[in-house]
Amino acid sequence: MLAKAVKGLLEILSPVAGSLPAGVEFRQAATIILLIAVCFVVGLVVRTRPGLRAKDAFEQAVLEKLPGYTFFRGLAQRLTGRSEEHSLAACRTGVFSQALKSTVSSSHFGGLIR
Repeated sequence: MLAKAVKGLLEILSPVAGSLPAGVEFRQAATIILLIAVCFVVGLVVRTRPGLRAKDAFEQAVLEKLPGYTFFRGLAQRLTGRSEEHSLAACRTGVFSQALKSTVSSSHFGGLIR
């Protein structure tokens, strides 16, 4: 799965690699280093007050509409120790009189799903 992600990333970055000067060897490596540098700069910008507001607006307008984004964001926050909320909770459920182990990934008003 990681190999597929790296392959997809290299395909996305191939136009950037193609635009590098002809004298640059290891174009893919240079492109990945350039991407890491851009991500670092964006991380620095997001630590400022206007950058944080822009990130929050983008997250709310675009990313939270993607299926599974909030789940993986909460999981990443819990794994890195940034969140104390219980975004995942184990529970036992019954379906057709079968006892199952389940995971609760979201809560609803009043705690009930109807």
